[in-house]
Amino acid sequence: MSAHTSCAREWLSIFVDRCQVIAGRVADPSTPVSEWLPDARSLLTDVPTSTTLPEHLLIRRLLAQMVAQVVGRADVMQHPAVAGAALMLAIEHSTTQALRVEFDSRVHGCTALRTAPPPPRCRVRALDPHVGRSLAVIEARHREPRLSLRDVASTVYLSPWHLTRLLKRATGNGFVGHIHRVRISAAERLLRDTSLTVKQVAAAVGYTNTSQLDRHFKELRGTTPVSFRRRVDFQQELSTNSKK
Repeated sequence: MSAHTSCAREWLSIFVDRCQVIAGRVADPSTPVSEWLPDARSLLTDVPTSTTLPEHLLIRRLLAQMVAQVVGRADVMQHPAVAGAALMLAIEHSTTQALRVEFDSRVHGCTALRTAPPPPRCRVRALDPHVGRSLAVIEARHREPRLSLRDVASTVYLSPWHLTRLLKRATGNGFVGHIHRVRISAAERLLRDTSLTVKQVAAAVGYTNTSQLDRHFKELRGTTPVSFRRRVDFQQELSTNSKK
């Protein structure tokens, strides 16, 4: 490995070390929230906005584990909406910048619950393990155009109706919402990091035509795939010119 590459990746070693230190403080119930919250919320400050896929996945896994610890401290299982949001952090892909905003929001939301009274008569059970397995199946098989609710339900040995009920209770979305969320996140990544055409991207993430990709991309991202790629290209060009 060259000296340049080693230096460029030094931030990753620092990030991992900080995660380990903060995780230890979060896990200690005798440590006040005020002593580790500022450090936790600044974890992503030095993480580059452009990362490789392996780096992005490592960052997401570590942050998901961090949120899980904060969830335990804040007893958010009394608040299913926040618990579901924390779960989505662990499974959904996004850009590093979006992840930075999302993580800060999750940590802040969880810790805020420590001083908020629980909703009346709203104690709920821990998230059903079927939910996690179902979301993992959707993530792994989203490229299959014919993937259906029935397929996922049979994989986790539930009826389609029961699985839909569990998903909506835990995350606020059913199968359709999750499959489009995963596909659009994958499409966003391909549009940003590859030279595949929009038609090729649509096929790669499980859509049978570009119209489906256009419609759902617009619904979830507020823009079209073509406009998104143009914006990314423009930002990359600006970044390149600023370094000259």
